Amino acid sequence: MGSIPESVLTGTMESNILLGSSRGSAPFTGGDFLYWHRIVVAGHNYAIFMGHGGKLMNQAMIRVWLPVTDPEEVSTYFTLTKTMGLPLVKLSSNTLWELEIAPQASDLKAYIQRMIDETGIFVNPNRDRYEIFCGYEGLDRQGSAPGHHVRWTIVYNGDGAEPQLAEKLRLRYGFTAVKSVRRGRLWWLELKTDDAISADAILQQALVTKSRWQGLLANPHAQTWIVV
Repeated sequence: MGSIPESVLTGTMESNILLGSSRGSAPFTGGDFLYWHRIVVAGHNYAIFMGHGGKLMNQAMIRVWLPVTDPEEVSTYFTLTKTMGLPLVKLSSNTLWELEIAPQASDLKAYIQRMIDETGIFVNPNRDRYEIFCGYEGLDRQGSAPGHHVRWTIVYNGDGAEPQLAEKLRLRYGFTAVKSVRRGRLWWLELKTDDAISADAILQQALVTKSRWQGLLANPHAQTWIVV
């Protein structure tokens, strides 16, 4: 998130949008992190926290990947660098599960780990690697090299919502704190530019498909996406 202030911005509720700290636990949630998006105000990045239907919720993430080279990543890298000429150093893609959890789950990570272990839905233990984190803050762990900028984007088929899966987790497996589930494709791109504004512009060129020569990661007719 780059220049997001580390201090709490404000603790007031306005139109069901809560502004809060970009790091640590938000004291007004009773948990770790709420669902947040990045906004830019007067050249500065801020985080918007929001809950399900205006209610305060915890947001848990499960990032899943294969421990081998993904052929789609290789093909995507080739297209973005050779065909489109973008200054991309490297990229990776993972499956990202986003779960909105009611505050009744006091230990969020332990709750998600138990869900993974007992359902077998999110992770194949014989094949996959995964990590659990709370809110998009966890995506900042991979820093860029000097002179490079890292960007994350999540692409969803439709809006990514999995209402039947959320119901299955509640009714069949007893995870009653689950309020919603969303599945997306998480892309991590390291760009060879030391300018944040240029990095944002390059990401937009890579992101939305407009022609053979512009955009690749998201089809605007069938998919939605966010930049985090």
